[in-house]
Amino acid sequence: MEIARLGWTGGDDYNLAYFRHTGKWQDCLSGTLDECLQAIKDNEFGLFWIF
Repeated sequence: MEIARLGWTGGDDYNLAYFRHTGKWQDCLSGTLDECLQAIKDNEFGLFWIF
């Protein structure tokens, strides 16, 4: 199971990242909050599991 992190970068821009097995965060998307949340919901990167 991957853990998502949303980081605000200013204005309406966010970075979506996941926590790797290496103990480091890996960015996978930059976009609006809605785009990042939709990417998690759609599991577009095959990284996130929603329970």
